[in-house]
Amino acid sequence: MRSGTRFGPFPVDTLREHWHRGLLRPEDQVWAPTHQMWLIAGSVFGTQPAQDTAKDASFAPEIEDATPPAQTWREWTRALVPWPQRAGLGAIYALLIVILMGLSLVSCVQFADPGKPKAESFALDGDSDNALTLTMQVARIDLVQEVVRLRVLPSVKGRLAGVSARQPSRDIDLTLDTVGAPRTISFKRRRFMRPFVLEVPLTEGRLVMFPMDQYEGTIHAEASGSATPGAEVERVPVVVELNPLGQAMQITPQLTRRSESGDTVLRLSLKRLLPVVVFIWFMAIVSAMLSLTVVLVVVSVLTGRRKPELAMLGWMTALLFALPAVRNSLPGAPPLGAVIDYGSFFWAEALVGVSLMILVGLWFAHREADV
Repeated sequence: MRSGTRFGPFPVDTLREHWHRGLLRPEDQVWAPTHQMWLIAGSVFGTQPAQDTAKDASFAPEIEDATPPAQTWREWTRALVPWPQRAGLGAIYALLIVILMGLSLVSCVQFADPGKPKAESFALDGDSDNALTLTMQVARIDLVQEVVRLRVLPSVKGRLAGVSARQPSRDIDLTLDTVGAPRTISFKRRRFMRPFVLEVPLTEGRLVMFPMDQYEGTIHAEASGSATPGAEVERVPVVVELNPLGQAMQITPQLTRRSESGDTVLRLSLKRLLPVVVFIWFMAIVSAMLSLTVVLVVVSVLTGRRKPELAMLGWMTALLFALPAVRNSLPGAPPLGAVIDYGSFFWAEALVGVSLMILVGLWFAHREADV
């Protein structure tokens, strides 16, 4: 390099020949690959032979011919990726954007479709026009404890209603059975029917299969009451109205009969919404791809195409702590040890950690070589 202008590259033998001919000046700078820095030519080649080199202009044309023309960023990208490939990559990128927007639209429609009923109604037994109605909404889904908590709003209709739908015209005893442990709730005549919380244990499903996990639970409800004190107790029909959405989970209710008793029960099947599953796997793939880019950076340093820089260390350190935060922020993320951890997170975190340690060692070695 002479006066800030770079020439070459040249083989070492050519530079040594130019030095002995006097074409390479002592104050010129040459790039030393082993040191990864510019060095003064006089300190590299020693004392220059005494000769008249004042007006030898044969060196300048040779250098100018060997200097590649500077490329702009646009010219470089066009040379790297020809037009057909760039058009194909653009089409793939546009298709990816359309798919993501479509998934977002499907999610919005699934949660806020005005033409879809807010809850599905199921008559467990008897006449649904004169029945005790239990309107259920998901309050919390705890998959670690394997339980679903439902907020139940009781009401009556038909001849069972008193002054209002929340005040029955007779005493009613409601028995709820979810896992073989019946729970009885009494509603007094002309008294306000208070809401309550019902816990439904999930008897099937494994959280370790996240995000492909599925669960099931059952609800059995029976009610009885008498029109007046001392009158004969009659069976009261029960209707369950259930909102099928809750906390990124899709609840599919279905009426079935118990094989041992023949009672009608409401079976609840829970699985994660499709857009949620797609988003979780998308983030897992992104985490894996980021870890692979870290490996490529370290390989480029090891092969000498790039030198270790502090910016690389900062980026890898930030990524090392960002991956756990991304993993734990996934919708319904379980404790460590799920399928998605073995499929993406564990080995991605390991690659970033090992690559960071290798790069730190290379950076210190490079600094010592410069000293």
